[in-house]
Amino acid sequence: MSALGARSARRTRTRTRKPRWMTLAMLALVCALLALAASRGVAGDGGDDDDDDDDDDDDDDDHGSSGPAVTVNAACAVDATDGLTWCVYANVVDGIDLAFSAIDSTDVSRVDHYVKATFTGTKNPGSAGWASFGPGASMSSAVVSVGQANGASSKAYTLTSHATPSTMCSAGCSITELATTTDASGMTLKFRYTKENATPGTETFIWGMKTSAWPGKHSAFGTVSADITGISTASSGSSTSTLTRDVTHGVLMVMAWVIFMPGASAMTLVKNALPDGLWFKLHMLGAAIGSLIFAIALGLLLGREDHGESSLLDTHYTLALGTIGLWVAQISLGVLRPNKTGGNRLGFIPTSLRPAWFLAHRVIGPIVISIAAAAVVTGAKLIQDKHSADSAIGIKFLTPDVMYAMYATVVAVALVGAGMNLYCFKQRRRSTNPSAPYLIETGQTMSSDV
Repeated sequence: MSALGARSARRTRTRTRKPRWMTLAMLALVCALLALAASRGVAGDGGDDDDDDDDDDDDDDDHGSSGPAVTVNAACAVDATDGLTWCVYANVVDGIDLAFSAIDSTDVSRVDHYVKATFTGTKNPGSAGWASFGPGASMSSAVVSVGQANGASSKAYTLTSHATPSTMCSAGCSITELATTTDASGMTLKFRYTKENATPGTETFIWGMKTSAWPGKHSAFGTVSADITGISTASSGSSTSTLTRDVTHGVLMVMAWVIFMPGASAMTLVKNALPDGLWFKLHMLGAAIGSLIFAIALGLLLGREDHGESSLLDTHYTLALGTIGLWVAQISLGVLRPNKTGGNRLGFIPTSLRPAWFLAHRVIGPIVISIAAAAVVTGAKLIQDKHSADSAIGIKFLTPDVMYAMYATVVAVALVGAGMNLYCFKQRRRSTNPSAPYLIETGQTMSSDV
């Protein structure tokens, strides 16, 4: 064999081995990123990153001293920003307004209400302070939402003593969907309060605030009581359309990022098992359909301003923005990919950029699918939190457990397909036709690598 022939044989063996190692490496990266992104997305704000100290020496006062019972305020109205009907108790304590919105006023077997506490005037924490509010009569037995003016995410703590709280209220917590908003006039804490097997009646809440940074001993504190019997339902007349919109958005996202986008990506893993060139056509078709569905799902949310309602919602938005950015980059790379041979693509993209393009396209693909997976799971959790009382089939389908099962199936199928592609089918020889990069897309010439 001549020296030229030997070099050609070595190059052929190298090309045969390289795709196998790249495929295995990509599969490992997909699995790792999918697990990491999904776990972090669902975790949301579950961690406690505050440096809480327990040196809050307490006086002998009862921090949960009884407050006056307050009758239901007749001023109940729909808030256009969230579509909920709020009944407001104005100035229940000097500087604190309290509002309630029932999830379902017809269900008298449980307490299930949204709660808002607004701190203004003498109770305004200012630009550096904090406020807390939650169900309970004393610091020895209560659960509170803590909001900070510095923009930190709201946190739920279980109070068990007169010390700065350090125990996070997590599984089965009576307050969920925490959110904090601030402006020049004050701070508003919002959460969902649930208490099973309890008829709505007079509820007692404990509050505290301070004009300096958390954690630290409060400068004002106390309790308030409110009669929530008969408060009207939280849902406005548009509740049905809101449910339909949310479910439609969720189902479309599942179609885009659990079926079509991963399916398009998987075509690169099974190219040897398909007729030559078919994988590329399926890859482009899946990406095109998935992108169209994704764009429609995004369009359903135009004009919504839900930021700040909960830390999980903010996490979902952040993941969505990351998905959109990487999706645009990946689609752009697909459209502007350099030719392997035959001159500049579109007259200005040189062939020399092909290796860099190939690497970027291979890396961004699994990353965007992983981030989208986390967005899909957090979105399912948000839908459950918002519409759990509804029995619609879409609500039963869009659950985190179902999403985990679907993604596990996707990964399993991809691994099996990749294994069969590597070990059950022979690697096809690359086309030596210089015009192949141009003709492959029209079906005139077939090649296993586009």
